[in-house]
Amino acid sequence: MKRITLTLLCMIFFTVLANAQRPTIEYGSPSELKGITKIFIDTGTELEVRSNIIKEINKSQKKMAS
Repeated sequence: MKRITLTLLCMIFFTVLANAQRPTIEYGSPSELKGITKIFIDTGTELEVRSNIIKEINKSQKKMAS
């Protein structure tokens, strides 16, 4: 009985811990990038994704400049 209780407590603890470490996703607008001179884009080994993000940021900058 003690082993089952301990196992359940450990499962609950690790579930709560895993959920606490998830990053929060927030959506913003291109105007929030106004004045920013450097942006760090971490996509790991996904270079195509990084390239697409850079293209979208550049598009937004051009629209804001017009």
